[in-house]
Amino acid sequence: MNIIATIIALLIVIAGAVYIRQLPKSEVQKLQKDTNQIAEQDVELDQEELELPQPTRTEIPTPIPTKKPSASSDTNQSPTEIQYPNAVQIRSEGNTTVYESQDDPDAITDWYKEKIKELGMSATSFVTTKTNGNVLNELVGANGKREIRVEITKSADQSTTEIKLTITQE
Repeated sequence: MNIIATIIALLIVIAGAVYIRQLPKSEVQKLQKDTNQIAEQDVELDQEELELPQPTRTEIPTPIPTKKPSASSDTNQSPTEIQYPNAVQIRSEGNTTVYESQDDPDAITDWYKEKIKELGMSATSFVTTKTNGNVLNELVGANGKREIRVEITKSADQSTTEIKLTITQE
């Protein structure tokens, strides 16, 4: 295949040479003159391209992020202010308060997810587990000043959901 392509290219070059020899000298000189004019135009264009103005450097100010103030991000919020609305307090042990509710564990989990986000907690972890009707959901939110940990459990054989809320001041 390469040999055939080489032979065809060689034949084209030979045919071009024969054609140019048969042209009168005036035609050959005209072609040379046209070629020289095109080359001169290329040189002029290259010089014009070199004379383009250089771009100027402009300083762009860097924005400084600001923290949005949140009315509900008070670090001294008590557990009752973060209590699920349809829950009843069962007991309190140190910084942990235990509640009980008749509501669906998914509804309680969603409410606490929103509450943690609303409180401006930047570090969050939401783990939900359901196995054979048993529910264990663990939600954690922290903002550097405190940590809120919520554990929501419901056994398949119970009608109530337990909510364990732990608030740790850091």
